[in-house]
Amino acid sequence: MSPLAKHQDLLYVSLADPNEHVVLVYAYRTATVLGTIAGFKYPQALCLNQTGDLYVSDDARHQIFELHRGETTPFKVLVDPLGQPLGCAVDPTTGDLAVANFTGNTQGGNLAIFHHDRGIPRMYVTGAMYYYFFPAYDQHGNLFVDGENESVSLASLAELPAGGKKLISLSVDPAIEYPGGMYWDGRYLAVGDQDARAVYEFSISGSSATLENITRVRSAQDLFEFWISPTDKTLVGANYGSGHCEGSQVYYWRYPKGGMPLRSFEGVPCASGVVVSLAR
Repeated sequence: MSPLAKHQDLLYVSLADPNEHVVLVYAYRTATVLGTIAGFKYPQALCLNQTGDLYVSDDARHQIFELHRGETTPFKVLVDPLGQPLGCAVDPTTGDLAVANFTGNTQGGNLAIFHHDRGIPRMYVTGAMYYYFFPAYDQHGNLFVDGENESVSLASLAELPAGGKKLISLSVDPAIEYPGGMYWDGRYLAVGDQDARAVYEFSISGSSATLENITRVRSAQDLFEFWISPTDKTLVGANYGSGHCEGSQVYYWRYPKGGMPLRSFEGVPCASGVVVSLAR
């Protein structure tokens, strides 16, 4: 890792590539390579806590790695014994770590929550989901997760309210074709649709998710995970690509305008997770 990383806004990109099981680290503004984090078996999504620590979910190892900002060696490894971890998110009010297990060891997936980022997770499931994709917290600690049913014919959203004990299914209109990353943009729940090349912004009230806006992300074949800047309203997305990761790139779009990307860069085979840690 370059010593410059300590003072830069850092863009992390995980590669779910058969030949490169690493997380690449870039300067967010210039896309200059600053470092490489290795030692993973199949890194998937990425997330941050309030202090900028990085979490890397590794579904092949059934583990979540935690690293200090700008470091290359994990200082904590959490074991996820009952599933294949895909997406992750950290509660800004409690520090709890939520992990969406795409599938379980012998059955469907689940939503796992590590209380205060440690110990054995508590599992949550809903009958509307068999495959669990990505979680996201809002500023009040309400937790959302997207997923699909067992026949992969119906995508859905669910909420675990702050302090709640069970997942509540949310009615969604329009229907999401194939769920992608999720992010709380400060006002709306932004939900990616990998097939529609879009990010939907939903307001949440009761058990309903109401569509407020659609950000069309042109040029993306498969927008897997994304991050939204709280300062300059840029949406940064990992485009996994089509086929065997063909056309995999990282794109920057205006948010919520979307359209053609502002910029992009290659050299990220099978780009999977993406998150930006802003310098403090």
